[in-house]
Amino acid sequence: MKNKKGKSFRGLKGQGVEISLGDLVDRLGIVNQKIWALENEIRKGGEGKFTLAEIGRRALLVRDFNKERIAYKNAINKIGERYFNDIKIDHRSAFEENNNE
Repeated sequence: MKNKKGKSFRGLKGQGVEISLGDLVDRLGIVNQKIWALENEIRKGGEGKFTLAEIGRRALLVRDFNKERIAYKNAINKIGERYFNDIKIDHRSAFEENNNE
């Protein structure tokens, strides 16, 4: 992905396409909603509604969506020229910094 200065962003589905700040914000909102919905279903239902295997599957989905969320946040920060990387250390959603550039 490229910001307004033509810098490339990697890590967002591996595509090297140009994307606007508005599109990034929209995508961040969508992935946030997906995370919230999954977490809410787990909290409301828990073991009474889902098997432990299903809870684990949903937790892994949250982790995967969080990786995507981090990539969007980092791309937005670069475009806004207030660049800092959101880097998770020893966390299930750890995302390699090289994938966010």
